[in-house]
Amino acid sequence: MPSPSKNTGIVAPTTTRVPSHTPDYLNQRILDRGREHIENCAAYPDRIDARLSALDREWDIERVLEANASSLVVVGTALGYLASAWFYWLPLLVGSFLLQHAIQGWCPPIRLFRRLGFRTHAEIATEYYTLRALRGDFNELPEAGAKEPKEKAETLFRLMAWSSPVRTEEAVTPQGDNKLGDSPLGEHDIPFLPSDEH
Repeated sequence: MPSPSKNTGIVAPTTTRVPSHTPDYLNQRILDRGREHIENCAAYPDRIDARLSALDREWDIERVLEANASSLVVVGTALGYLASAWFYWLPLLVGSFLLQHAIQGWCPPIRLFRRLGFRTHAEIATEYYTLRALRGDFNELPEAGAKEPKEKAETLFRLMAWSSPVRTEEAVTPQGDNKLGDSPLGEHDIPFLPSDEH
């Protein structure tokens, strides 16, 4: 089982701070879920528009955390005013965890929300732009070079993917050495994605 690269600095990178605090098997499960949707749409292109609409409505993990934290702040403040001043500690605690999440990408509910399948914005965007590439939205995108829908989906998925902390032994190379061409989103490194073989 591959191990995610852990953040060494105090301030974690934006695109990898949540996955780096998520167990490998949950990262893999979330990654596979996106792959399945992409492969399904590659085989049945008429489903792409409906899937894109679903992605527009999907809540990323940041939005879920914001809703959860703000709800606890409101409840804690109300209880502190109506019941006991001890409840004022709840907003303080929630605010501290939220600050830690903003800086390092970790807070107590992260593993639960990841287990429930909530994805980061980068993970949702990877699926979103891969589907748009399959639909033919990017005229300057290099040909995927694959005849089979599944192979084409995988090629485009790797091209569009944002950085991932999950690596495989055969895919570990210095950053910047793994390119598949120019991306319509701008030049960027192709991430180290888990292999299908374990």
